[in-house]
Amino acid sequence: MSLKRPRYFTGKLLTAEDLSAEQEYQRSKRRLHNRELHGFGVVSGLTVAVHQGSIIVSSGFAIDPEGNEIAVPDPITIIPAESAAGWICLLYNEVATDPVPVAGAMEYSSIEERPMLEFCPEPSPAGIPLARVLATHRGLELDPSFQPPRVGRCWA
Repeated sequence: MSLKRPRYFTGKLLTAEDLSAEQEYQRSKRRLHNRELHGFGVVSGLTVAVHQGSIIVSSGFAIDPEGNEIAVPDPITIIPAESAAGWICLLYNEVATDPVPVAGAMEYSSIEERPMLEFCPEPSPAGIPLARVLATHRGLELDPSFQPPRVGRCWA
């Protein structure tokens, strides 16, 4: 994989493409660093609990298989189907926000990184499996034998 970044010099006309290329270069370098040095998984927090049929994931931080950083600032609750067994996976997600008028149309001026939880029958290859959910005669329970992948810290 070859990385390319803009080269700035006096007199160069800066365009939206130049600035986007600069951002993409920085993001690609960070994802590469995360993947190659740290791997993927939970860095901190993101514990999963079942409470009255709901699944609650605590706040925390993770790195996905592509090297994207996923911050979960507040607990997230999802309600799966009562009889559904499956996996709780955390995924990186971007959402265009803050529309502004531009030449008679609307354009989004920001991209917000938001965590996304998915309840699926098999773990998503793009996400981080946080828990395996079992459907038992008592309702939904977490598989105690499953441990999510964890990112090792590189400091003591």
